[in-house]
Amino acid sequence: MIVEDQAVLAYDLLDRLKEYGFNQLMGPFKSGEKALIACNEMMPNIAILDIRLAGEMNGIQLAKELNLISEVFIIYLTQQEDEKTFNASVETDHIAFINKPFTNNEIRSALLRAVKQLDLEQTVKPKSKKVEKQSEIKGNLKIFNDRIYLRSAGKKIRILLDDIILITSNKGQGGAEFIVKNKEEHQNKKYVTSHGLNVLEKKLSFYPFLVRVSRFNTVNLKYLKLIDDADHIENSLKTLDLEQYKVKVGDKYRKQVMDKLPII
Repeated sequence: MIVEDQAVLAYDLLDRLKEYGFNQLMGPFKSGEKALIACNEMMPNIAILDIRLAGEMNGIQLAKELNLISEVFIIYLTQQEDEKTFNASVETDHIAFINKPFTNNEIRSALLRAVKQLDLEQTVKPKSKKVEKQSEIKGNLKIFNDRIYLRSAGKKIRILLDDIILITSNKGQGGAEFIVKNKEEHQNKKYVTSHGLNVLEKKLSFYPFLVRVSRFNTVNLKYLKLIDDADHIENSLKTLDLEQYKVKVGDKYRKQVMDKLPII
């Protein structure tokens, strides 16, 4: 994946990668926000990131977000040679920190190191960094297994998992919207996040009541009041009623929903 806000340089990198034999390419993206939305559909193995980007998120912040989702080998490109930027980059795992303008050998060498490391990770699986990171995350969830802190509108908002009624995809815009029960105000609240449903499904897999029911919706089965189906069709499951929300169930998700329900 290429994330670079200078169009000429971005497409130059794209051409170089094709020459080096890289065929599965993502981008170029001008901002970290747009790159993250694309990662809802496909995660890169290697990311070439400019540090100064269009949008609010810089390349170092993007690297941290990517590695919360999966292990991605990072190559930084930057014109910023100050110590503060370098020290901030050290907080993230990266293969290379390359100053602009860079030579062909510098970028190619960094890519070869990333590919070599990727091959080692895939063939030798004992204690990879990815496994260590997952165990750290699971350890944290044992401490707070009843809540999440959702990044939304520049804040981190505490949401109790039992209060989540529905998570719905922001169709065409990327990201998703949490619909959360608010007992004090007697009305539901909505919070928007840049994460898509695929990412959220992995991050929230420790909470068993949240179940994906379609491409566009994940529901909390604790709020399920009614299943609208056709009795004459075996294993039929069409619509779920959750509070005031009606949610359709996609064909490929029916079995996993049925398996969760104690139907008598």
